[in-house]
Amino acid sequence: MRFGLLARAKLDKVTIDNDLISIILPVFNAQKTLQRAINSIIKQTYPIWELIIVNDGSTDNSISIIKNINDKRVKKIFLKENKGLVHCLNLGISLSKGIYVARMDADDISLPERLFCQLQFLKYNIIYDLVGSQSYVFDDDTKSIINIHPKNQKKYLSKIYYFSYDIPHPTWMARSVWIKKYLYQEDNVYSEDQELLIRASLKSNYFLMNEPLLLYS
Repeated sequence: MRFGLLARAKLDKVTIDNDLISIILPVFNAQKTLQRAINSIIKQTYPIWELIIVNDGSTDNSISIIKNINDKRVKKIFLKENKGLVHCLNLGISLSKGIYVARMDADDISLPERLFCQLQFLKYNIIYDLVGSQSYVFDDDTKSIINIHPKNQKKYLSKIYYFSYDIPHPTWMARSVWIKKYLYQEDNVYSEDQELLIRASLKSNYFLMNEPLLLYS
């Protein structure tokens, strides 16, 4: 599969407004997949971003991988002790400078057009606070795609109550003002994404794009 060509063609035709996107990447003992995750951000068709890597007390070679990244857009934070995913996400968000904040996991791959497509959606659909996308679910051993999840585009509007939100967490991009207002609950370590979306739902709108923009391991 060839990804990114359509986004590059679109990018040539639009004016880049210098809208900074902050990507938060928590890392804990991810030496096998971390480099490719970082590379997938560096290779994005949209170039105006900062990648905030929060190393959560790793004990493997993740630290060396992070230290060897030579890109001024990459911010490196090293925690001496493991604090957990929620702590790292909130820390990264608090340090972010972007107009938009995106999620990234150390074992996934963002397709080259991901940031551009999600940025364009949020810029031109101002009622939405957060956008996610479908993802290709792939087998890390065989490197083969198993399926696409979720199957259909969804609109989640504040006027309607939802018991849960089928928006894959690693595909999120949100408005910075919105996510800094709500943040993640530090005492919720099993369903932090659903808790945040449900807690904010009465005053928030979410959208799931009908386009896979991430390889989910």
